[in-house]
Amino acid sequence: MASFQKRGTRYYLRWFEGGREVKRSMGPEVATEEQAQEVVDTFERARGDKNVVHIDTSRVTLGQFKRELLLHLGGLNDRPGLVKPATRKRYDVSLNALARSLGDGCLLRNITTRRLEMWARERMAHPDKPVRPTGVNADLRHIRAALRTAQEWGYLSKAPRVKMVRAPKPLPRKISRQDLDKLLRAEKDPDRRRLWTFLAWTGCRRREALGARWEDIRWEPRPMLLVRGKGDKERLVALFPPVLEILGLGKRGPIFTFVVRKRGQKKASRQTVHPDTVTHWMETLAKDAGVTVNVHGLRHTFTTLLAEAGISMRFIQELLGHESITTTEGYSRGALVVGLYDELNQALFSSPRPVAGPPAGTSLEQLKK
Repeated sequence: MASFQKRGTRYYLRWFEGGREVKRSMGPEVATEEQAQEVVDTFERARGDKNVVHIDTSRVTLGQFKRELLLHLGGLNDRPGLVKPATRKRYDVSLNALARSLGDGCLLRNITTRRLEMWARERMAHPDKPVRPTGVNADLRHIRAALRTAQEWGYLSKAPRVKMVRAPKPLPRKISRQDLDKLLRAEKDPDRRRLWTFLAWTGCRRREALGARWEDIRWEPRPMLLVRGKGDKERLVALFPPVLEILGLGKRGPIFTFVVRKRGQKKASRQTVHPDTVTHWMETLAKDAGVTVNVHGLRHTFTTLLAEAGISMRFIQELLGHESITTTEGYSRGALVVGLYDELNQALFSSPRPVAGPPAGTSLEQLKK
C-alpha cells in the first residue's frame, strides 16, 4: 500500500517493494496534501494487480536530482540535517559547478566518466578562474557520492566511475620559529593571540579549537584537552607550557570567545565565531606581519617541529588525530631530511675523501711513464 510523506516543503511517494521501502519525490509542483493523495491514487492504479511500478526514472535531470538531494540532506532553517552544514554546502557548490557546465536539464544517465573527465580538465584550464587540482578533486569526491546516492534511489542503473585528477604534492606550508614569533607580535587582539598560540603549539584544526571547552581539560596525570576531530572522533591533545600560560583559567563553556558584532546585531558581544572568520583574520594578520602562512599552516609548523625533534611518527599521528600514518608522513615531508642532516653530513663528508684522479687530457703514454 502506497502513501505519501512530507519532508520540508517536498512531498514523497512511499511504498514497499520486495520488503524494502522505496521513496520518490513528487516534484515541486505537488504543494498540498490533496495533490499528494492524488499522486498516490494514480500510482496505485498504475501498479494494478501485477504490482508493477510504472515510474520513469530515466528522465531525471541533474537539476531535479540536485534539489532533491539537498532537501534530503536537510540542515535548512536551523533544523538538523543528515550531514553537517559545511558538508551540505560543499555538495551544493560542487553540483552547481557541474550544472553550470552540463546544464540543469542534463539527464543523470548522460553523465558519464568521459564527460566528468572533460569537465575536470575544463575547470583546471579555465582562462579567467582556473581551479587547482585539489579543488577539482574535492568537487569530484562529492559528485561521486551524489551519483552513488542516485544509484541507490534508482535514478541510475549504475553510477559512473569518477576518476580523480593528478594533483601535485608540494611540501607542507610552514613557518619558522622566528616567523611564528613575528606573527604573534603583530597580533594586537589578545583573544586572537591566544588562539594563534594554541593552534601553533597543539596542532589542532580551527574547528577543533573553536569547539574546545573548559570542562574538557584533564589535569591529571598531565594537562590534556579532549577534542572532537573529523568524524566526531575524540582524542587527547597535550597542553604544553606555552599553551597553559595563554589559556588562563576558566570554568565552563567555550575556551575561545571574541568580542564581535555579527550581522544583524546592534552591539558587539563576546561570543564564538565561524571557522571562516578565523581564516579571514589570519589572512589579514599574515599580510600585516609579512609572513606567508594560513591557519592550517600552524598545524604543519607544529608537526614539522615535532619531526625535527626526532619524535616518532606514531606519536605524532596520535597527537594530530590522523587515521593513517601515511597522512602524518606527508605532513612531515622535508622535516625528516632536516632532522637527518647531521647524520648524512657525517656519513658523506666527514670521512677521508678519495684521492683525485689524473688531470683531464692526460694521455695513455703519460700514464705509463
